[in-house]
Amino acid sequence: MYKAMACLLAVVVLSSTGLMATNMAEPPAQKRATAKKLYEENNYAEALRLYRELAVDSENTDRELPNDLGMAIQCLNNLGLIHEADELLETSIENHNSNFRLLARAAQVYGGEIDSGGFLIAGKFERGGHRGGGQWASVADRDRVRSLQLLLQAISLAAKDDQATNTERADLWQRVSDQISRARYGEAWKLQILTDLETLPDAEAAARGYGYRHGRGWGGPSKGAPVDQDGNPVFHDQPDSWSTSKSDGERWRWAMAQVSVFAPDRRSATELNWAQFLQSQFGVGTSEAGGPPVIRVAQQDAAESSPKTSGSWAAHELNDNETIARLTTGVKRFSLPDEFNPIAIAKSVIGRKDGTQRSALELLISERMNRHQYPQAAELLRDVLKLASAGDDRKGVQARIDQIVNNWLQFESTTMQPAGKGATIDIRFRNGSKVTFEAKPIRIDDLLSDVRKYIETKPRQIAHEKIQIGNIGWMLIHGNQSKYLEKPIAKWELDLKAPADHFDAVQTVTTPLQKAGAYWVTAKMDDGNEARIVLWVADTAISRKRVEEGTLYFVADAGSGAPVDRADLEFFGWRQEYRQNRNYEIFTSRFADRTDADGLCTPDVKDLVPQNQWIVIARTKDGRMAYDGFMGVWNPEKLQPLDYSPVKVYAITDRPVYRPGHAVKYRMWLRQPRFNGDEVEYSNKDFIVEVRNPKGDVVQELNTKSDRWSGVDGEYTLPADATLGSYQLRLCDPREQDPNRRSVYGQGSFVVEEYRKPEYEVKIDAPEKPVKLGEKIQAKITARYYFGAPVTDATVHYKVERTKHDSRWYPAARWDWLYSPGYWWFAPEYQWYPGFSRW
Repeated sequence: MYKAMACLLAVVVLSSTGLMATNMAEPPAQKRATAKKLYEENNYAEALRLYRELAVDSENTDRELPNDLGMAIQCLNNLGLIHEADELLETSIENHNSNFRLLARAAQVYGGEIDSGGFLIAGKFERGGHRGGGQWASVADRDRVRSLQLLLQAISLAAKDDQATNTERADLWQRVSDQISRARYGEAWKLQILTDLETLPDAEAAARGYGYRHGRGWGGPSKGAPVDQDGNPVFHDQPDSWSTSKSDGERWRWAMAQVSVFAPDRRSATELNWAQFLQSQFGVGTSEAGGPPVIRVAQQDAAESSPKTSGSWAAHELNDNETIARLTTGVKRFSLPDEFNPIAIAKSVIGRKDGTQRSALELLISERMNRHQYPQAAELLRDVLKLASAGDDRKGVQARIDQIVNNWLQFESTTMQPAGKGATIDIRFRNGSKVTFEAKPIRIDDLLSDVRKYIETKPRQIAHEKIQIGNIGWMLIHGNQSKYLEKPIAKWELDLKAPADHFDAVQTVTTPLQKAGAYWVTAKMDDGNEARIVLWVADTAISRKRVEEGTLYFVADAGSGAPVDRADLEFFGWRQEYRQNRNYEIFTSRFADRTDADGLCTPDVKDLVPQNQWIVIARTKDGRMAYDGFMGVWNPEKLQPLDYSPVKVYAITDRPVYRPGHAVKYRMWLRQPRFNGDEVEYSNKDFIVEVRNPKGDVVQELNTKSDRWSGVDGEYTLPADATLGSYQLRLCDPREQDPNRRSVYGQGSFVVEEYRKPEYEVKIDAPEKPVKLGEKIQAKITARYYFGAPVTDATVHYKVERTKHDSRWYPAARWDWLYSPGYWWFAPEYQWYPGFSRW
């Protein structure tokens, strides 16, 4: 029996050995075909086994070897086994270290085909995701350096390989160029570094996510092109060789040059790539100069209005060898050598008239548009039109030309205007010389009546485009609602003086419209377009406000604000409730009311159902009319008094900045905003004052009592070895002794730094009132010693910068104590949201 088992075992072993020998002897082409079939059938694990064998087999010298490695990496990605990629890559490299094509393919994998993120586990980096914790880290820099190492090794081998083609050599240098310039467009300062290609960087641990190195790594907006010690932009010169390069920028230049050497047909594409980078660094678009100059034409005498567009920062006056760009030191106007001038390089590429001509034209067009040099941009677009294919492509290019050179006009946004004063409106125009206006009254009464009738038909689903009474212009154009327009009551013409070079101008037009109402005003530019706008001229206005009784309506004269007494108010409300199958049931209600002698009306909540959307129309016997809606209303509710306003702490110190060893003197007040009674709630009370250092440690704890003004004061002497940074003063509840659990009423701060007090102060007296573009301003710089004497014979360096600034103020919730709760809400009222009425 044992003998039989032994024989059977021998047979099995011999059979397995025979299968293994058959598998190992399988030709690479046949194994590759099997692996491809398995991969297409989504059998990635089996395909990986075969591709891995092909990639690491030192006997495999087929031209398909690089693809074998790439497919093996793809299988690892599909299987979530990317942590095995490094071992596979390095084993394949070791077994094929003389095959430049395999080295180039491995460099391509390191260059971006595998995830550079992973985890540090027991001090060792593991690529890809990981369960069970660990510190996230990145080897992006290491992958980049390893990729460059392999590419340079491949270039050296290809130079000695007679079978290597110039196209392959050019491809290798192109990949070197791509690796150096990778992620450098927003961080061009890195090109000044000469990367050490002998030592692989360590994995860099950091918080996971985009921009993981807090501004030192990828991501984040560009802060401007880098500058040298003298504040001039950094240019990367063409080196004599790779080895003599002084920075990665010069290495990049050499790599791009070698691409053109081995593949002359790629010269234009390489130069265009260089020009695009230069534009991203030194183009006028980086200066954020804003939109084109818009000339304000004086209404009384358009002929005397001249464009105030000249000056050092007038981009349209730049020569082709000049630019205005944002550097790390600020926006600067400077000259560009042709070697670093995107305009000069783009012109050179265009002159070759090869496959990159159109791309170069588009680059040049974008720069001309950024410079507001519209005649040159239009001429370039005509060149693009010659290259454009028929159909939508040609139409799109022609539309861009027309946008620049054709006569064009539009209305600027406007607000409702009081009746009887001659409504005015601004027009913005380009190239034209004459415009014709026409005004038609809009039958607002008929429109509102039709909207009410439509809602009262209670359709299963409301067609909201039929009830958009707040957007009447859209209804008139898209809804074909011309029946609401009366015959024209006014027509007039206006001669225009358009600025040269296709610039825009804005001119205020005084209309003959005096009577209150809504008007459909059209403007037709001679040989140009037509613009339309709804112009509201009002004699009456309606305002709503939340009060304890519900909703208060105030009807007033639109010009003076005087109340309109005894105005008849028509209320119409509606709501819809969902039933089923996307059907709704419509509920409507209507009633009438009247304002009192003060123009006020607070409808009864029984009539003014809060769940409805309401429109209110005000009319008077003398013909006044105004409407407001559709809008929500408020429920009656007791408004929260100011007694519930938050407690505030105001803290001051005798200085904002201290040095170690100094004494910090402070005072803190604890109050609650009120307008009634004396504030005595927090006077003569016990408190704890904490002083915390920048680490959050409590360095002083003082038990104190407030005075009759609810204030406390104290002093803290900083030790000689005090931690530098921002300190906190906290006013705390004394009932809790644990510093980490105390209630904090409020806090203040001061800073501890190693500094030297300045001996004198410098002040700049700038204009107190805002100034307009093109207006000359005067500023005064004054320097005085702290003891009062002026600083004389001093060298003054100053710089004037212009930055974009936009400021809007909305009364936030913290101002409810003054404006009443909910005053901060500026969006439409969300009556459908549970609890909205309590906001």
